[in-house]
Amino acid sequence: MIGLLHATLVLVLVFPAVVRGSVDPVDLVHADIEDTRKILIEALYQHRDTDRQWDPETMPSGESTNQHAGGYTALACLALITAGESYQDQRLQDALTHLQRVEPIGTYAVATRAMVWSSLPEQFKPNLARDAEWLIKSFNEQAAGWDYKARPTGTISSPSPSVRHFGVLALWEAAKRGYRVPPPLLQSIENVTLQNQFQDGSWPYKNEEDSSGSMTAAGLVTLAITDELLHAKEALSLKRNQAPRERSAAGGLAWLDSNFTSFRTPGGTSRGSRFPMYWLYAIERVGLAQGLTRLGGYDWFREGAATIRNRFLDEKGDGTLELKSTYQRGGRSSAVRELCFALLFLSRGSAPVAVNKLQVDSWRWNNRPRDVANLCRHMSDEHETRLHWQVVPLDDQHGALFDAPVLYIASDTALPFIKEHEQEIRTFDREARSYLQRRTDGTLEEGERPPRAPRIDEVDAVRTYLDHGGTLLCVNEGKGTHFMKSARDLGSLLHPGVDWKKSGTKHWVFMEPQPVRGRRPAVETLGTGVRDRIFLVPRGDVSASLQSMDRSSTGVLGTLSNIHARASGMLRTPPRLDVTTPETSGTGGKVQARIVKGVHGGDWNAEPGGLPLLAVELGRRGTTSSISSRMIRKESLGTNTDLLIVSGTSDSSIDNNAWEAIIEFVNIHEGVVLFEHAGGGDGGVFAGRAEQEAMNHFGQPVRSARSTPVITGDGLEEGTDCRNVSWQPFSITEVFAESTSTPRLRCMSIDGIPRIFFSREDLSHALLDRPSWGIHGYSNRSAKDLLCNLVQHSLQLKKTP
Repeated sequence: MIGLLHATLVLVLVFPAVVRGSVDPVDLVHADIEDTRKILIEALYQHRDTDRQWDPETMPSGESTNQHAGGYTALACLALITAGESYQDQRLQDALTHLQRVEPIGTYAVATRAMVWSSLPEQFKPNLARDAEWLIKSFNEQAAGWDYKARPTGTISSPSPSVRHFGVLALWEAAKRGYRVPPPLLQSIENVTLQNQFQDGSWPYKNEEDSSGSMTAAGLVTLAITDELLHAKEALSLKRNQAPRERSAAGGLAWLDSNFTSFRTPGGTSRGSRFPMYWLYAIERVGLAQGLTRLGGYDWFREGAATIRNRFLDEKGDGTLELKSTYQRGGRSSAVRELCFALLFLSRGSAPVAVNKLQVDSWRWNNRPRDVANLCRHMSDEHETRLHWQVVPLDDQHGALFDAPVLYIASDTALPFIKEHEQEIRTFDREARSYLQRRTDGTLEEGERPPRAPRIDEVDAVRTYLDHGGTLLCVNEGKGTHFMKSARDLGSLLHPGVDWKKSGTKHWVFMEPQPVRGRRPAVETLGTGVRDRIFLVPRGDVSASLQSMDRSSTGVLGTLSNIHARASGMLRTPPRLDVTTPETSGTGGKVQARIVKGVHGGDWNAEPGGLPLLAVELGRRGTTSSISSRMIRKESLGTNTDLLIVSGTSDSSIDNNAWEAIIEFVNIHEGVVLFEHAGGGDGGVFAGRAEQEAMNHFGQPVRSARSTPVITGDGLEEGTDCRNVSWQPFSITEVFAESTSTPRLRCMSIDGIPRIFFSREDLSHALLDRPSWGIHGYSNRSAKDLLCNLVQHSLQLKKTP
């Protein structure tokens, strides 16, 4: 099976620069991954024999039936179950029955079978225990590993690190499901792994002098496993020094980063070029274990997925894909093995990223290395879905920051980019609060501008992330308060004048979607009327609970899982290849639509990232636009404004001066106004109050907008029929309690012309196209269609004499 991975035959693979139908990694989307997976799944089933299952009648060259009996069937079952195939499918049921009957004596086969049992429900746990016990009893202490067959005593002249890799992977899976792995065994494996590493950070195969990419990845995964199973509690001390294994892992990652390529195993030997799929499988394991986003400047998953697609599939003349003949039944003898490793890579690597862990150079950002990894594993098990995590810097240039709905920051020391501006931030906070109070009271001096916040690039990066739908989770480590204070200062810059709120026992973080059991951590929130955007755990050192995964972890895991569920729209984060990076509108061309966001004393800008994305959408539809924010005053509106959008989130009204400006804007300048309750909460009370006040000021009724061009699209340039719309999932399940496609926009006509529109349901957050639970309003597509129609309607009225 895999002892074959390092046979002596050398085969050099040459890849042409351009292949007909080949795909560029940057062009891949999740649908491409799914198309490829479906073909590989079907190909594996085609290779199955009803008697032998996937075990070949004749083993490939260099392999022994004696060593690998049951191994190919185990590998195929693991790949198919990981790909989402049901173990209750009759084909897999027959294969699992075969695996239960066979008595393999080879380490690869037993280890792979153990990983199959670990992927199945509780009734298969005794099988997992049996294979784990086999691996423990067959472990050779002298060699600190396994032979190809069980040889717990005696000398193994040249122990294979690949066999050791599979053995420890299987025991890791067993440990995740409660099986105790003897610490001396793990320590022995860690010691030999450290001993075998080259000075350049790489690992060889066996006793060879050349580096091996596959074995380097295997060495890194091994250290991640022993770090978790042996050393988790050592990281609880915030005064510890970096351990040798951590320096070893850093060296290995640096080597991989310098030598990564997706189409062949890097290193001085060409031996590994026979097994490029095993190399990608190893990269996937280390990438997910270490939270890596890129290697060698490349997105390792995109590169590997493109290599698999180009290697296995041909594009026919009609554009459809088919499996190359060499991987079909009757093709090359290694086809099953390569199909399995390719399918494992695609199935595991394509899952959504649940949490980003912020990396800040020369700062204590990773005191508890397994905190986020353990949280994501818990959420994966709890929700029975695969969720990943990754490490990202704030200056990431590739959009990885937007892959996850939650950005996690934890430390026992102050954020460095906050600490150096501490006094400026405190001064700004005082001035901002004073300004906002005067604005609410209507006592601002004419032309008075808000105070200017300190310009800090890192804060701007966090702001951009939050403005486009992200959620920030800050965890104070240890007993000190340095990080907590800097997190609060960060909040002062991101939400001037807004106070932190303590979460009471009935707050949704402790109740939804699952009631939290165990000791609940203290949680403070900061945000807008639409959603909580920043969460702070000011004390209790919850990252220690995540690191150790002991009894204290239950309440922490439940609380943080609820925060993620809310931020992800109840686990609606798209697969990683379908996550979009926020776009900006172009600046060229004459502005056709001038949109003003009205500033008032309430929460007028709850989702700052929304309207800029509307400008992008308008540009796609052929309309250039400008977005500006202005106080709602006569001098701010006029002929230079086409559409005024007034958003709010609470039962507050705009002042009389603002209404006078709106009356003049509508009656004299023939403008169009939209009042919107951003987020759609509280029954849309902001828009509802605006309706009442508009009827008082204009003396006209408010009716459904269903027959207006904004809904029908009639007579509008690039108009869209919005008589049937789609809604946020929260609206369907929690508000309407049924499926509906009816728009609820309302309007007031002035002199028979629809000019003032009201939406009690959210439009602003929908523009972000980021899932978030608790938002009542339109879907992203319907919000864009309605608002684009509204813009075109305002332009059309200006054209009409």
